[in-house]
Amino acid sequence: MRRYLTVFVLFLAAATVCAQDNIEKKYDEKSGGSTTKTTIRPGMEIKKIGGLNMVVPEGTQIYRKGAQLMIESPEDYSARNIKEMKTRVENLEKEQAGMKDDIETLKKALEASGRRSDNSI
Repeated sequence: MRRYLTVFVLFLAAATVCAQDNIEKKYDEKSGGSTTKTTIRPGMEIKKIGGLNMVVPEGTQIYRKGAQLMIESPEDYSARNIKEMKTRVENLEKEQAGMKDDIETLKKALEASGRRSDNSI
C-alpha cells in the first residue's frame, strides 16, 4: 500500500510540475485582464480527477480504490501500452498474411485465364 501511495504522490507531483510548465499568461484586451491558457504537449491530455484538472499521458486509466481516486502507475501504463501495441502488430501481421494469400490467388487466376502475371505488384 505504501508503494502505491509513493508512486501516486510522485506521479501527482510530476503531473503538477508538467502542468505548471505549460501555463501561458496572455493579456485579454476585451476584458481588461489576463487570462490563463494551458498548452498541452503532444501525447498528453487533461483529465478531471476529483475537483482538479490534471495533465496526464493519453490513455492513462483512473480508478477508485476505496475513497481514493488512483492514477495508473507509470509501470502499469507502460506495460499495458506495450501489450496493446503487441496485439495490434499481431493483428496487422494476420491481415497482411491474408492479403498476400489473396494476391497469390489473384496471380494464379490471371495465369489460368491466359494473361501474363506481373510480379511488380
